[in-house]
Amino acid sequence: MKKSIFKITALNLLLLGAVAEPNIAFAQDAKAAQAAEKPKSLDDLKKDKLVHDGFLKFYQDKNTGSMLLSITKDQLNKPFIHFSHSLNGVLDAGYFTGAFLDNKLIEFNKSFDKIEVTTKTNRFKFDESNAIAKAKDANISKAILASLKIEATSKDGNEFLVNIDPLLLTESLGKLTYVPHPEDTNAAKRFNPGALSADKTKYHLIKSYPKNSDVRVEYVLENPAPAIPGGPEISDSRSVILQIQHSFIELPKSDYKPRRDDPRVGYFHNQFDIMTSNRWANYGDVITRWNLVKKDPTAELSEPVEPITWWIENTTPVEIRDTVKEATLAWNEAFESAGFKNAIEVKIQPDDAEWDAGDIRYNVLRWTSS
Repeated sequence: MKKSIFKITALNLLLLGAVAEPNIAFAQDAKAAQAAEKPKSLDDLKKDKLVHDGFLKFYQDKNTGSMLLSITKDQLNKPFIHFSHSLNGVLDAGYFTGAFLDNKLIEFNKSFDKIEVTTKTNRFKFDESNAIAKAKDANISKAILASLKIEATSKDGNEFLVNIDPLLLTESLGKLTYVPHPEDTNAAKRFNPGALSADKTKYHLIKSYPKNSDVRVEYVLENPAPAIPGGPEISDSRSVILQIQHSFIELPKSDYKPRRDDPRVGYFHNQFDIMTSNRWANYGDVITRWNLVKKDPTAELSEPVEPITWWIENTTPVEIRDTVKEATLAWNEAFESAGFKNAIEVKIQPDDAEWDAGDIRYNVLRWTSS
C-alpha cells in the first residue's frame, strides 16, 4: 500500500512539473513582450548616436546609418527653405555637378502621433483688410511630402524624435528617377537608369551649421536590363549613383523690403498674384536683389551699411585668384549706378579656416573640377 502511495505521489509531482514549466515559460514570454512594447525614451533613442547639431539636429545610428531628427515645439508650423542640388552625377541620367534641382518652403506640422512634412505655394497674396481674404485658403492645396511617426516625446512635450529616412532616402522631396516626356519621340532611344534602390541608397555626409543644415545622399538607381547602355562615364549601365545635397535653411529675419518687377527690364524675379486686386492683370512679381542699405540715405552715392562680401574658396588655384577678385570687384561700377559705393568686397578663404563653403552665412566663389 505504501508503495502505491509513493508511486501516485511521484506521478503527481511529474504532472505538476509538466504543468508548471509551460506556465513559467509563458510568464517569461509575457514579461519580454511587455518590455518590448514599452516605448523608448528620448534618452534611450539618442544613446550612442552620432550627433549633428545646428539649425536642425540629427542623431545617426553608427551601425546602420539610419537617422533620427529632433524637432522642437518652436520649430513646428514655421516655414523654412528646402533647396536641393546635384553634387555629382552623369549626363546620361540627367544630372551633373552643380545643377540646381528644386527649392520650396516646407514646414513641420504635428498631426496626432506623426510629424507631417508639408509644402504650400506662397504665390497667391491677399490684402488682409479685404473680405476676400477670409477665403484665401479656398481651392489651394498643400502637399504632404512625408508623414513621420513620432518615435519619442520629451516629458515636457517640447521635443519630438522622428525617423527622417522616409523623407531623405526616398523621392519624397523631389523626383529623381527618369520619367519620359509624353511628347518625346526619342524616349525609347534614351538611357533609362531605372528605379531607386532602397537597399543601396545611403547618407554620404551630414553637416549642420547655425543657419542651415546640409544632408548629402547617395541615391542608387538600378535597371537590371537597360535596353540602351549608358556612356563611357557609367561603369555599369545597371547601376548609377547620384549624389544630391538637401539644404534646409532658416528664413532670415531682416527689414528687407521687396521691390516690384518692371517687365521692361530683364530681372530675375519671383512670381506672385495679388488676389484682392481689381486690375485686369493682378501681377505682383518682385525682383531678386541684394539687401543693400545706404549709410547715408540722403547721399546720391553712399557706401552700404553692410557690403556684399564674397569669399574666394581656398580650392581656387593661386595663380588665378587675383583675376577672380578683379572680375568680381568690377561689379562695383554697376552698383554705383544704383547709388552704392564699394558695394562689393572680396576676401580669400584662409587655408586654416574653421568654416567651409556649405555655411549659408558666407557667400563663396567656388572652384570645382567638373
